[in-house]
Amino acid sequence: MAKNRTFAARGLWAADGGKSAQALALVSGMYTWIHCLCQRIRLKEDGYNRATASASVPTEVETAGKQS
Repeated sequence: MAKNRTFAARGLWAADGGKSAQALALVSGMYTWIHCLCQRIRLKEDGYNRATASASVPTEVETAGKQS
């Protein structure tokens, strides 16, 4: 059954979508930055760089979320 949605409710959905987009951008940016940093430090391109970046990103996102 379809419910009547007001414009205010749609605005709330758009705000939630915006927060999700910001979180995705943060995760992608942090992963890329850490991955590139590991490559420059180690002078190698291998799975350890990706593993380090993958392990570091959730910690960074939780820390950033607590600050704002």
